[in-house]
Formats: sequence, structure tokens, C-alpha cells
Amino acid sequence: MSKRACIPFAPVTQLAATFLLLLAPLVGCGSNSSSGTETGSARAAGDVSPAVLQWQHNMLVFGSRHCSRETIQTQQTWEGGVWYYDGARAFYQIADYSGDRRWEECARYVIEMYRSYVLENQGQVPGWRVFPHGLLEHYRRTGDERSRDAVLLLAQGSAFAASSGGPDSALSRETAYIINAYLAAQELGAPGLELPLETAVSYALGHIRAWIDGTAASAKPFMIGLTLEALINLHGRTGDPRVPDAVRSALNWLWDTGHLAAGHTFPFILCREGVRSEECRTLQDSPAPDLNLLIAPAFAWLHFVSGDEESAVRGDRVFEGGVFGADLSAGKRFTQNYRWSFDYLRWRAGITSFVQQPGAAANVQLARPSMSGR
Repeated sequence: MSKRACIPFAPVTQLAATFLLLLAPLVGCGSNSSSGTETGSARAAGDVSPAVLQWQHNMLVFGSRHCSRETIQTQQTWEGGVWYYDGARAFYQIADYSGDRRWEECARYVIEMYRSYVLENQGQVPGWRVFPHGLLEHYRRTGDERSRDAVLLLAQGSAFAASSGGPDSALSRETAYIINAYLAAQELGAPGLELPLETAVSYALGHIRAWIDGTAASAKPFMIGLTLEALINLHGRTGDPRVPDAVRSALNWLWDTGHLAAGHTFPFILCREGVRSEECRTLQDSPAPDLNLLIAPAFAWLHFVSGDEESAVRGDRVFEGGVFGADLSAGKRFTQNYRWSFDYLRWRAGITSFVQQPGAAANVQLARPSMSGR
């Protein structure tokens, strides 16, 4: 078999170029030097979705660009930085996906800053700044008790920890985040720790009902994605039978109500007729592809657990719209896009872990674009 063509990349740093070589089997660039045949899971470049290739390319190029200890320490908790949306979690996933542990150093830069912020404030941080996953992963990998303490403080002391979020759908993000914090704290098995998880879950399910039946004045698609992420996390831990139907209902409503066929994205906000808030007046018609990858994984999960092909097609369109439409120049937007899009690829590949099955993303075949925009 002759050596197959390699997709051309132009990494902006030597670090990105190094990691690209490690990912070569995923993108059709790997070969046996003596025989010219493919190695491992390498595939012809034409066999891999262009969106997956671009996603990998962006991961390496922009990931290396935002892996700067100096920048992270200088910016501190500025919400445009890579720490926001849990940069440590994103970098740990890059490490697992690529098989290169050097990305863990990038995660450590974020942990140093964010953990200090949480500990110094005894966990009393705003509800939209609750990011337990990276801290939990740092504790798993290093045994550092300070990261464990920070997770527990977020679950008990952050702004909406005592109230479990809230019943108003305007608090959907904060409710989703505290669900994640409760689940992370439970995983740590802290003795005597009682957390009102069920209350938060009931609120989140109520938010979905409010969006669908129109009792909510508005809905932000990316916050719907965050709610579904939290409920999917819950299902993975408890098997809660309410979750699949809730996810399906929310995604069907979101697609029917807000999907923009041009660019396969959603507006920043969806507003009930007659609502005249500033955001509704200025952003209701504004496409927001930077936020697509906070939504796409939920479609992939629904397909993974139910076999629903329409969810796969829709999710692939949303994934492609985000990959090709997002601006990743700011750290925050990079982490938005890599917070849980790894899960999107896992579920579309039909696997549970890239650590156990490296290179599986090369098997992801996205549905062909629909000319009708469905």
C-alpha cells in the first residue's frame, strides 16, 4: 500500500508542531517508515471528517497559544481568560486525547491560579465561576489535598451551594454548575457531607419545562447546553431515568425554535414574543457559533444512548458550525469549545474513553451536510 497524503497543517508554535506529530495517527499522517503502510489507527485523510481534522488542528494551535503561565497569572480571574469554563479540565482532556502528558503542565498553570482563588475565598465565589472538574482531575492525578479541599469548598460555599441554584430559569447556569460541584464532591466521598442534589436536579428539569412551555421570558442556547451537560453527568453517575427524555425534549425544542440553517448555529438568546429586554432587542438575531460546542455534545450523547439518527445528524451540523465558525483567539472562547467537545467525539465514536482507546476519533464519520438545512 502506498503512503497516503497527509492533511497540511500550519502550527503557529513548535509546541503545536510537536503535538501534531503525536496525533498523526488520528489524522491520516502516520506511516510505517520501512513499508510505507499505515500504522495503528491511521486512516486516509479523505476518510476523516474535515470538521474533526479542523477541531484537532484548532486544539493544538490555540491550545498551545493559551498555555501561558505568565498570561494566566497576570490575568488572574479576568473572565476572558482560559481558566473560565474550566481551562484545567480542557487541558487535561487534551493530554488524554493526544497521549502527551506535557499538556498536564498547562492544566497545572490554571490550577495554580484558580485553586488559590477558591481557597483564599473559602469557596465563596460567584455561581458562574464554579469549575470543579479540573480540580477533581488534578486531585485524581496528583493526590494534592488542596485540590480536593477546593472541590468541597465549591460544593458547600459557593454562591448557590446552599440554595441548590434556583427555580427561576434565569439561574439555569448556576444551577447546572452546582449540580456538577455536588457530583464532584460526592465522588470524593467526603464523610458526613450532605448535599441537596435532588433539589438542584428538580430545578434544572423545571428550567427545561419553562423553556419549552414558554413560561420563561427567554432562553440562552448555550445555557441550555450547560444544563444538559450537568444532567448527562448526573445520568452517568446515577442512571437517573428522567434524564434521556429531558435531554430529548430540550434538544427538539431548541432545534425547532432556534436552529439557524445558515452556519448551523443558534442565536445568543431566544426571547418570548413581546419581551423587550436589552439582550432580546440586540442579540436575538445574532448567531453565536462560538457557543456551538457547548451544545453539540448533548446531541451526540442522545444518539449514543438511544440510537436516534436524527440526533446524530443534528449534532454533526452543530459541531461543524462551531468548528468552522468559532473565533478561538481569546482564552475563554477556546475553553468554551473544548470544555466537553471531547465527549462529543467519544459518543460519536461509540467509546467511553480516549485513554483506553487512543486514536478512536479517526473512526468518527459525521453525517453528510443536508442541503435543506435540517
